[in-house]
Parts: sequence; structure tokens; C-alpha cells
Amino acid sequence: MSTTENPSVTILEQHSGTLYRAALILGREARGAERLLRLLMTELVRTDPASPASEPDLLRLLFTVAQTQPPTRHHSHPPRPRTDQPTLHQSLLHLPIEQRFALALYLLFGYDLAQIATILNMDAAASRATLFSAMRNLAPSATLSLTEQSSSEACQEVRSALIDPGGRLRHTPAIRGHLAICAECRSFDHTWGELSQTIEAALRTALRDRDMPARLEAQLISLGAPRQRPRLQFIFALPPLVILIIIASLVLPGISREPVTVINRSAREAVDVAALIEIALANHARIPDTSSTIWYSRYETLWYFDDATYAPIRAELWLDRSNPARHRLQISHTSGGAPYEFQLADGVRELYYAVDPLYRPSLYADLEISATPESPSLISQITDPSDQAAALAQRLSYGIWNMPRFYLLQAQQAEDLRLLGRQRDGTRTVYILSFRGFSPVGYPIQTPGRASVPISILLSLDTESGQLRSVTELSTSSDTTQSSRVTWRLVEERSYNTSNEAGSPFNPVLAWNGRGSFPAASDNPRADPALRLFSRRDLQHPSMLLNLRWQIHLPSHLPGIERALLIWPRSAEIPQAIIYLGLDRHLIIHFGPLRILTPDERLSTAYANIELQASRPRHYQITLQPTVPTPHPPMVLDVYGFSYPEVISMLQSFQSLDPSYLRAHEELFVW
Repeated sequence: MSTTENPSVTILEQHSGTLYRAALILGREARGAERLLRLLMTELVRTDPASPASEPDLLRLLFTVAQTQPPTRHHSHPPRPRTDQPTLHQSLLHLPIEQRFALALYLLFGYDLAQIATILNMDAAASRATLFSAMRNLAPSATLSLTEQSSSEACQEVRSALIDPGGRLRHTPAIRGHLAICAECRSFDHTWGELSQTIEAALRTALRDRDMPARLEAQLISLGAPRQRPRLQFIFALPPLVILIIIASLVLPGISREPVTVINRSAREAVDVAALIEIALANHARIPDTSSTIWYSRYETLWYFDDATYAPIRAELWLDRSNPARHRLQISHTSGGAPYEFQLADGVRELYYAVDPLYRPSLYADLEISATPESPSLISQITDPSDQAAALAQRLSYGIWNMPRFYLLQAQQAEDLRLLGRQRDGTRTVYILSFRGFSPVGYPIQTPGRASVPISILLSLDTESGQLRSVTELSTSSDTTQSSRVTWRLVEERSYNTSNEAGSPFNPVLAWNGRGSFPAASDNPRADPALRLFSRRDLQHPSMLLNLRWQIHLPSHLPGIERALLIWPRSAEIPQAIIYLGLDRHLIIHFGPLRILTPDERLSTAYANIELQASRPRHYQITLQPTVPTPHPPMVLDVYGFSYPEVISMLQSFQSLDPSYLRAHEELFVW
């Protein structure tokens, strides 16, 4: 090797879980997986990389190694399935190797088609065909069937967009419009989503409790050790890899940390857990006291763009101690690429904001807000430091960035919050706290049959700074199978004395790596810090609603709502939307064609027939069809962040808009 250190140690520290589970998929069983990993490490030693390979590079090399290995005499056929294995698991084992691996990359590790193609050494069209063939071959074992019927020549192109793991095309007006009129493609989309969830559950169950054995890890480290100066004693000096396991199960794609292990559980330790939570809340997204001028932090998490599309997420934050308004934050796929969301403020007069079409519906639902819906929306605004600081606070309190606060606020109210013990986390020591609560990336809280029962949540808090370092969710399925996933993890933090030393993170030209370029900064004020794509000129006073040709109904019970906006461009005959905003929640009411849902529930009120469809993360799509003939167009509601009881209470509170209602709610509206 070119260095005196052993790169295999770094590789295994970061990727052991992913590599072992990938090898199990490729090798079908433990002996085959171990053989592939030994060959992988041998190949890495032979090629002598200048630095540890990335996860995609490792997976690509592992697949290449697996492809070049002829089946041995004793394993010329897939291993005989055990009688207690479900039919779907048996079918998974018998898929061709490239189909098995494509499914794992898609469902377990969160890679999109382009990335899958690179790892499988094929083009994007071939990777799409491989993925589709794998799903189609497994559908009968899942008692499902992907329809082959079509209504037009466009169906094939639409279905190609629907199965793309990246999901960027499914939200375009062309795809949404086709789904609205094509029952065959809606059926395909629904079955594809159900089949994906079924196969994903089967894969996770098959790989549950399948962490890399300590014996194998030691062998791989030995294979990667420098040959010119054997240091066998180094292996034996390593700390134990597994000490006291709370739970060992599959971690979500893109997050390499293994499930929590507690190393010290002293019943005599006096720790005020409520105070720990208070400190963690105060320190969330805040520059540590020990930091230099510029502080950088990187986190790994995940997000559902809709109920069928999710990705492992890298969240990055730059803050400037010398100027609290100066900041940059962005979220992107863990493997890199253009940001899903990007915000940069120079702390003086300009703010830059961008949002990708894939993430845009998380903020704006189906509202048409871009002349180029398939491209990122880019805004450059002239704004003062106070507005820039407000923009930072708004972004940190919504969606992905609010996940730590979501957990901590639940812990603060939890009656069963308790300290489990302490654990080493690299060079740090952390407290492990547990409580029962709900997931910020799950279905809406208390949704019947979806999120009706709390799950166990483990918080890892730094014993010195009080900072939240990771969150692990533990859940039990209907068959009593336990699983865990790390949903938030602080991966890296650094401090710099100057902006140049930090790589000029507040220079928009250097910082932006997405499609398109920011326009010249405009002094056109935006409608709200949470909705930068709307101009203040698009707002109207709510009294304008009294001039509509029909009697409009609005909710009177709005838990957690702090402000409201009536989006009504001067050129439009009817409002584009009525938007209610609160801390990590929104209610968007818009008018238009009745959306076709696959409802979880139907209910009726004196005013409307209502359909509700729950999805992740904490999201409802709702249609309201007036019960009496009226020129009133159907109302479509996009609801994020509300619990099921809150949504039901809100729907039952709809009442006609009249001057008395307007007086009671007028102060909510920003205009």
C-alpha cells in the first residue's frame, strides 16, 4: 500500500453495514457474502487506491467481483430455501444477480437510475429495464400484477417516468395530467408503489440482524494491512466491535451508522434528562461556543418526496459568528449532485434561493409557480440582514431541517423519557435517551392503520455540548419483527477562521452547482419567508373572497397556524390558493379539477363529501366536493404537519365565509 495506515479500517468503519448487506444480496447467503468481501478487499489492495473509495465505487467494484466469479461446484444453484422462508424471499434468491442488486440499490440504498446504471456497468435505459424486470418477476410472489394495458402511446413513456427512483419526472404537469385521465397508468402507479413497499419489507426482513461479523471484519482488516510492516498486534488492539447490543437491524439507505450500543448503564448516575433536552433544543443549528468564525456542519437523514419516492439526504449548514444573518444551507442526495433546496444570504443585501422540482411539492403542493416546471426555481432578492436572519430561522423550522426539533419537542413532553446510559461515539461520549413518540418522516400522527401506535425513539446527546448527534427509530411490525433506522445523524462539523479558509461558502457563484444560473437580484419583496417563489404582489386582502360568484367555505379551527396568505394574482379570475402556515405545518387550499385519490377514508359533512389520502411525510391530500349543486369548484387540500385528530377537527370546522368570519380571522392574513 502507498501509506503506512490501513485504508480498510476507514472503509469498514464507514461502510461495513452496507457492504455486508450488499454482499448478502449478491452472494445469496453468508458464505458467499464473505467470499465476495474477501475478494473485494484483495482487489482494493491490488489496485492501491490513493484514498478510501466512496460507497458507490465500492458497490460497483463488489458487483464487478461478483459477476466475474463462476459458481462453485457446491453452489452451482441457488441455496435450497428453508421451508420457513416466505415465497417472496425464495423468489428474490432466484432472480438474476443484476436484478437482485438493482432492487437492493433502488429499495435499500436509495440510488437513482443514473447511479444504478453506473454501479451495474450499464446505461440508464438498461438499468431501468433491469429494475422493471426484477419487479415484474417478483409481482406474482407478492400476489400483485403490473398491468400491461395502455390507453395511448404515451403510457409507456409515463410509466418509465413513474418507475424512475429519482422521481423527478412524476411531478411534471405532463405526467400528472396523463395520470388524471388514464386509469391504466393510475393502476400501474398504485401497484408499483405497493409492490415496492412489499419487496422492500421482504429485503429488510431478510437482512435483519445481519451485521458484519467481528470475525469477518478482522479478516478484512488483515487483508488490507500494509504488507511491508506487518502489525498483527494492531488488529488485536482494536476495541470490541460489538459490546451490548440494544437492537441490530437494517439502517436506512445512505446512513452508514450501525444501531445504538450502550456501553455504560449506571443506575446511580444522576442526570436531569429534562435539562438535557432543553440544552439540545437551545443548541440546535447554533454555532458552538468553541467554534471559530465560520462553522460548518453536515448531517445525514432521509426524506419522502411522496409516498413512493424517497432519498437519503445530506444536509449542510454554514454559519458566520461575526454576522448572524450570513448563512448558507442546502440539502442534496447523500451521493452528491444538485441541491434539492439551497439558500445563501450574504449578510448584507442579497439572498439567493433555489428549489428543485422534486422537492418543490413538499413546499408548494401542486401549485403552478414556475414557467419551467421541470427546472429548478431560482430567486435572487435584495433584502436587509434582518430579513435574511428571518429567512434562516424559517428554513430551520420546516421539513427536513426541523426533524431534530420535532424529536426533541416530543421528548420534552414524553412521560416515559429516560436515560439508558452512555456510549462512545468516535472521540466523544454521548448520553442515550429513549421515549415513545412518532416519526417526522412517517404518516400523519395517529392515522388509523398507518401511524396509530407510537414507536421507540433513541436520542444520542453529546455529554459535553448537549448537542443532538443522532436519532434512531425502533419499530415493531405486525408479525412482531423489530427493525431500526437512523433518521438523523451529525456526520461532520468544522470551524474556520476566515471565509477563504472555509472555501468561500458564501460566494453564490462558487456555491451553486445546480442547473441554471441565478438572475440579477431584484428588490421585488416576496410573499413570505416560507414561500419565496410567490411575490408580495400576488397577495390580496381576504375581503376579496366576499366578491366571488359562489359562497366559499373555510376552516374555523386552525391548530398551530400563525399566519395566512391569499394568493390571487391580479390577472386571475379566482384565487390560486389560500395558504395557512405554522411551525413545520401548512394547509394549502386550491381550486381546480377534482384530484383522483386512492382514499384511506371518506366522510361527509353538511357542506361536502370528503376523501382523505395519507402519505409520508406527515402529509394528507384531501378533496372536498360540495354536497349541493353550486358553481363552487372542487376544493383540493394539501395538508402537512397536522395529526389525524387535528385534520378531522379542522375538516368539521369548515363554515361559510361571511363578514363575521372575516373579522374573526382577518388578523391571520398577510397582505
